[in-house]
Amino acid sequence: MKNIKTTTFISFLLAIVFLTNCKRNENYKADIVFYNVENLFDTIDDPLKNDKDFLPDGRNKWNSEKYFHKLENISKVLSSINSNNLPAIIGLSEVENIEVIRDLINTGDLKNENYKIVHQESPDE
Repeated sequence: MKNIKTTTFISFLLAIVFLTNCKRNENYKADIVFYNVENLFDTIDDPLKNDKDFLPDGRNKWNSEKYFHKLENISKVLSSINSNNLPAIIGLSEVENIEVIRDLINTGDLKNENYKIVHQESPDE
């Protein structure tokens, strides 16, 4: 729990620093979004995660086609928030691991930005 609080605090500080620097240009507006992507899992079994339902032979019959379709849909949603700019900061919840975030930021319009990742593994309840 302490690591999650620390990561949240650090993320909050980074957002403040970012917004403070943006204030130098009064015309610049940055969108900061938070999106619960509801179980963004890859198709690879991770013995340390509760991902059995998100495997090809699992309850959801999760496969590459479904995975990449979900990535594409999330990318479209994030890209449609502001027709002029992509969000400057994107917070996500319910992601399996850092690899799915990498896949997401390399999908659709998001791949044209230079997003960096701040990620904290947390226990899978």
